Amino acid sequence: MYPLLEKYRDDIYKCIRCGACRAVCPTFAAELDETMTARGRMALVEAVLDGKLPLTDRFVEKMSTCIGCMACSADCPSGVPVEEIILAVRAEIARSRGMNPLQKLIARNVLVPGWLLGPLSRIGGLTERVLRPFSFLSPFQWKGMARKFPDISGLPLRDSYPEVVRPKGEVKGRVAFYVGCNINLVYTDIGRSMISLLTRLGIEVVMPSDEVCCGAPLLGLGERETVIDLAAKNLQAFANLDVDAIVLGCPTCGHMLKKYPEMVAEARPELKEEAEAFAAKVMDINDYLLKFTDITSLLANAGLDQLRVTYHDPCHLKRGMGISKEPRSLIGTVPGVTLAEMSAPDRCCGFGGTFSLSHYDLSMKVGEMKAEDIRGTDAELVITSCPGCRMGLEDLLDKSGQEIPVKHVVQLLDEALKGQGR
Repeated sequence: MYPLLEKYRDDIYKCIRCGACRAVCPTFAAELDETMTARGRMALVEAVLDGKLPLTDRFVEKMSTCIGCMACSADCPSGVPVEEIILAVRAEIARSRGMNPLQKLIARNVLVPGWLLGPLSRIGGLTERVLRPFSFLSPFQWKGMARKFPDISGLPLRDSYPEVVRPKGEVKGRVAFYVGCNINLVYTDIGRSMISLLTRLGIEVVMPSDEVCCGAPLLGLGERETVIDLAAKNLQAFANLDVDAIVLGCPTCGHMLKKYPEMVAEARPELKEEAEAFAAKVMDINDYLLKFTDITSLLANAGLDQLRVTYHDPCHLKRGMGISKEPRSLIGTVPGVTLAEMSAPDRCCGFGGTFSLSHYDLSMKVGEMKAEDIRGTDAELVITSCPGCRMGLEDLLDKSGQEIPVKHVVQLLDEALKGQGR
């Protein structure tokens, strides 16, 4: 009855209801609702799989309130892959009940072709600026305050550069830059810093013009077929580039691209080998900089004015890609910068991409703890490695009355080297 879920039956039964997930689940901490823990959700999924519970509206709602932070999986003594099970549940819901018509329209006619995203984002940015005086009407309200949105009216990043950006001096390496939707359309400053940093280090940067969305938002909504179409397009876009690595500044994209071999294995088996080769080259920018460039020696001679910063671990970077020490190593190399750790730097900020669109109030309740944790560091700047987290953190800090900027780690590094005229 539920073929996508069936393959996880043994994993679902591995949950021994020990409650370890209660201590780390951000939605449980916010609501104290047992059905918002991994063990609560697994009990519901087991009931559905055994035919004791239909796909009711209540069940669908409980499955939608998982942020996907993977904290429960990381702490589970039985090794239950909660994130994968929840994604399978959402796919079964979409298959059985149908996807939201508007979401399906956007998925099939905007994300898969890709070229419409730029024009639509500019229209959206203009509309948002026009409507800003009426923000009190926004559905993204929390305690009477509307969500803080970044300006998305500028030229997309990939339209601002040639497909190949060459360094001025000796070429020491060549990478493909998977830009992703958020950096391409919203936080283009992150992308500019990445390109500036890489080329300054002698790295040639290739940005394929036919790159499309990684598919992460759609996978979270259960639209697996469209994700596989997107994967096929990206595999084609990055084929035969002769690069050392495929680097990213967005860990959600990185975590998703690493899933491509698994995603295409059954539906498009002829792409599996290509997907495996592609995924093997995918690297977070922090990891790439430390392993393949001489950035640490350059940073040792750079520096900024005395600056106290704190670092937020993105869920998809630490738990999804296993990267946590690397950004701290880079930050710690910059003279003049002091890293003040939060009490729980890897606690989810509550953004969760589409989660914060559909559950904004819950997202903000989850984020309250993060905002207070940041306040306790007395930091002048919050650093992260994820554009999505940056968006969520900027909103959280605005709501909590903290006038602290949020930047991606590559922006800090780029500014440090530029400050020395490098």
